[in-house]
Amino acid sequence: MSVQVAVRVRPFSQREIDLKTQLCVKMAGNQTTLLDISNPANDRQFIFDHSFWSHDGYRIDSEGIYHPKEDYYADQKKVFSTLGQGLLDNAWKGYHCTLFAYGQTSSGKSYSIMGYKPNLGIVPISCRQIFDRIQADPANEYEVNVGMMEIYNEKLHDLLIPVSHRTQAGMKIRESPTLGFYAEGLRKFPVRSFQEIEKRIEEGSKNRSIAATQMNAHSSRAHTIVYIELKQKLTVNGRKISRYSAINLVDLAGSEKNSKTGSTGDRLKEASAINKSLSMLGKVISTLADHAVGKNLNAKIPYRDSALTKVLRNALGGNSKTIMICAISPAWDNYDETLSTLRYADQAKKIKNKAIINESSTDKILRELKQENERLQQLVKELQQQIEAGFDPTNPEAIKKMQELQDIQENMNANQKMMEDQDKTVEEKLKELESERQLEVNVDKKKPYICNINEDPQLSFKVNYQFEKPVWNLGRKLKKGEQQPDIICSGLGIKPNHCQILNENGALFLVPGQDPQISDNLFINGEKVTQKVQLMHHDRIIIGQSTAFLVKIPNGKPRQGSPQRQEDVNWDFVYDEQAKEYEKIKKVAQMEIQNELNQNMQEKLKAIEEKHKRELEEYQQKMKDQEEQLHFLKEENKGKVSGDIENQSLIQKEMQQANQKKHELEQQAKEVEVKYNEEKKKLKSQQTMQDMEAQREKQKLEKDLADMAPKVKAMNLMADELKRKLRFRVELRPEEEDKVKVVVNNRENNTKYTWDKNQANDRYYRMLDMIDQLDEEGEIQGYERGHVDLDPFMDYADPVKGGMGQLKLTPLLNREDIPMEILLYDDNTLKVNGILKVHLYETDANGEKNIAADNKGKQMDPKELLGKNMYLKVCIQQAKLPENVFNSFVEYKMFGKTYKTPVDTSNKNPVTYNYERVHLIRNIDDYTLNKIAKEDIFFNVCGQIDLTKAATFSGKRDHPSNFFQNFNKTHKTPKLTYTIYFFAFISLVLFFIQFITASVYRNSYEKLDDQQENMGIATLGQDHLAYWRAFSLMFITCIVMVTYFGITFLIQKCYYVYLLEFIYMSAVPAFVWFISSICWLSIDGEYQSYQTDIANDNQKGDLCDSESEAYSLYENFCKFGSRYVVLKNLTIFMLLLNTIVYSFYYYTVIKYFKQQGIEEKEAEIYAKQQAKKFRKIHHQSQGRFKPY
Repeated sequence: MSVQVAVRVRPFSQREIDLKTQLCVKMAGNQTTLLDISNPANDRQFIFDHSFWSHDGYRIDSEGIYHPKEDYYADQKKVFSTLGQGLLDNAWKGYHCTLFAYGQTSSGKSYSIMGYKPNLGIVPISCRQIFDRIQADPANEYEVNVGMMEIYNEKLHDLLIPVSHRTQAGMKIRESPTLGFYAEGLRKFPVRSFQEIEKRIEEGSKNRSIAATQMNAHSSRAHTIVYIELKQKLTVNGRKISRYSAINLVDLAGSEKNSKTGSTGDRLKEASAINKSLSMLGKVISTLADHAVGKNLNAKIPYRDSALTKVLRNALGGNSKTIMICAISPAWDNYDETLSTLRYADQAKKIKNKAIINESSTDKILRELKQENERLQQLVKELQQQIEAGFDPTNPEAIKKMQELQDIQENMNANQKMMEDQDKTVEEKLKELESERQLEVNVDKKKPYICNINEDPQLSFKVNYQFEKPVWNLGRKLKKGEQQPDIICSGLGIKPNHCQILNENGALFLVPGQDPQISDNLFINGEKVTQKVQLMHHDRIIIGQSTAFLVKIPNGKPRQGSPQRQEDVNWDFVYDEQAKEYEKIKKVAQMEIQNELNQNMQEKLKAIEEKHKRELEEYQQKMKDQEEQLHFLKEENKGKVSGDIENQSLIQKEMQQANQKKHELEQQAKEVEVKYNEEKKKLKSQQTMQDMEAQREKQKLEKDLADMAPKVKAMNLMADELKRKLRFRVELRPEEEDKVKVVVNNRENNTKYTWDKNQANDRYYRMLDMIDQLDEEGEIQGYERGHVDLDPFMDYADPVKGGMGQLKLTPLLNREDIPMEILLYDDNTLKVNGILKVHLYETDANGEKNIAADNKGKQMDPKELLGKNMYLKVCIQQAKLPENVFNSFVEYKMFGKTYKTPVDTSNKNPVTYNYERVHLIRNIDDYTLNKIAKEDIFFNVCGQIDLTKAATFSGKRDHPSNFFQNFNKTHKTPKLTYTIYFFAFISLVLFFIQFITASVYRNSYEKLDDQQENMGIATLGQDHLAYWRAFSLMFITCIVMVTYFGITFLIQKCYYVYLLEFIYMSAVPAFVWFISSICWLSIDGEYQSYQTDIANDNQKGDLCDSESEAYSLYENFCKFGSRYVVLKNLTIFMLLLNTIVYSFYYYTVIKYFKQQGIEEKEAEIYAKQQAKKFRKIHHQSQGRFKPY
């Protein structure tokens, strides 16, 4: 038989009503639907055996009992008749039965199981029904025993034993072939009426309240089990038969305490003890569900891994009829917890149990226990003989045998007690209980007293203290031998002499202790107590972190604003009062959310108005032109001769066409007006939706803040308790999805780290476990201070940004695929220090289809997207990072929200993330299109830094011109790379020719000059050193050009390009052209001077006898000079052409980098604005959290 599973949804709590939260659960028959308000396409449906709708459709009578007003409402009676009645029927047949309730704290588990008077739950109604049935069958003999236990921090405690009589280690769980797992020493009290069983359960609840007050035991972190044993002695066919049934009614701890941090990077190896029980229960359920469908049949079921699963072994996959009722919250802000609960229930319904009727002869159990004891006695003898033969205390085997011997003897003693208990009559058991019963202290409610307030409503107002002495001391428990306070309060922040309550002639006063820290941990009605204060009726006192009392003064009047009735005071009310100091920081964050939404809406409205104004002006201008044309035609018509019928007819026709066109333009203008009004109406509807979204964000923020603020205070107190130098504070980050963060300043190693709410919750409960162990044992097991994996106070420092890059969304308007390698820049040096491979494309709602790939090659119009939804899939594939970065993750920001990949702990390089997320862009309008056109996605790669490694990055691109090819492809510019190489080669050849030519020219000049001197001709020119200067400049130019083109080639082989390199490359051609000009001007000046001197000498007849030789040399020089002039002009032309090509190339690239620089500057300005905003919020929050 499968485990029966039922789901029940409660009404909204008062806090949820105040927050105006939305309903996210729907039920129809046995189907439960979880509604995703943000995306209805993600609604989830579940089928269970029963779905109980208790959210609305009820009325409350004068006694406070809930009755159905509508047929669909499930009250307590309906839940019992559906689940509890069948449970009792099975118990009467002799089956073991278990009913356990699962769900988050405050989801209504305890209401269904126990109920709140006068609305009784399954347990009290079942107990009443048991005795109703017994009274209706006097022919047979029945025995009913009741026990009540609690599993807290993996320790089993008997709730029907006073707190002062309990052992710190709790009861042991033993295993017997006859009885299975059982709690050794659990008291099972015989009861003979409903009133007696009710009294026992009340006693157990009271002991839980005392433990919560004196031992800092948190009720929401404990599993409570009511154990009812039903024995029937029947006569069947003349033979005496005994039927034995065990009924377990289990109220599990709040399931949200079982939340795991998963991808958040938390490295703690062990969950807390509370988490352990629920985690193991989940594993048992999951394994049993797999076995039921034939999967993983060899997998071992981990019953032995926690106290809870040991106790519930029969209920899960064993000899039991089992029912599971899952309580869920209807509130949208509890969506994640509700989804987790429904998934848990969905697994549990697959479990198959093998229940059998527990029927045997009366003496069978005793006989089996005796046989078991005889077998154990034989084992004891054998082990004792082995030990006596030679015991070596250093031998592990010998020590193991001694332990086995001790365990066997303990099992024998436990079996002996069980046999003695089985052999006792009901009368004997009752007689023993009467002698053990302690006198109960009754409170005189006509005099002032205080009563406890607990987070579990069942445990509130159970413990009362009356002030008969003038002075009552309240404080934490002291060491043995020291005088204890009158009222022991255990918990964080409570000092030995925390405060006093004075009774002065019937008037009560509260006086804080001398310790200055007490004022931060003593409150009345949410206000700190720093001096003596008179207590009034219904005042709420908070001592430390988790102890609260309600003051009761008969015939007293409450303060103004205090609740008039006790029923109006509960745990949430008391701690909400204390959280008033967070109102200012909460309002700041809410204002940030509202302002951001309002700004977006204003931008959209402005865009629509501008578009409307532009279109209206366009149509008005067209109508004006049409009217002018019509006026012109009328005037022309007047000027025509009246007899010219043909011309008049033509003009009339033109006027008709003009009037028609004017009418069409007027109609189009009206349509524009209608469209504008429709868009405004649509925008108003969107405003309403955004207001709802803002309200939900505010609700979530308020809930997270209210939940986290007291925990942060508790963590600071725990750090003080353990003498740790850490400070915790709440910080609001409006730009992140999880806005409430806990920032830890660790002064032990000068680091800072940030936790989200899941991480902070997990650390908080681990710290609580440590405090519990410290309180009980004086030391903490498994606690290694300073070790990141074992110390819940420690964590790795906040990840630093390893690189930042950005990607434009413009191609999405053309429905293009965007696979890209993004360069990552260091924030400080602006140098490239990584490459990130990403892929963006439009997909379907399931994220499976690549719509961009299907549209490849098609020309898409962005206007086709108007009014539609777009599903954008972001895939972050891989990253090449510096060698010293580890534990990295990618954070990206899109449309104002920040998203993160899971942390990669493989520490490989390149890092593979394989992250995918589908983003929904709803109802695209012109404003959204404009935003996509201008919006960039910013990617930040963050991680831890290993200081022992160098920050080296060895990323190489796949092709030398990869950057330029991508650049040209993106921006549609010509592919200039090979053109530039060609001009570089030609220019280099020309400059080498210039070098050779300059050398020949210099030699020719020297020869001519020498010949002239020999001939007695005057030296032509100033000095041949001028030619040496020209030659030197030309040589330098040549060297610069070679270096220039070499660097250009090498830069293109590099992976990254900087703006400075382009500036250098742009300056070099200008420098070369300048140097070349000087060279040519110098050489050309000398040449012209030489020609002038030769001409002058010829006129004077000063030529020497060797005139023919000199003239021949001069002629050759002139021929060479003319060729050289042609070469010079060609070189200058090539140089200018080369410069033009380079300038165009540089202009395009520099324009691209300039745009990049502008965008980076905008991003930097935005980041500074955000930082300024966060600093402002942080400054405001620091003042509010100073005491913590």
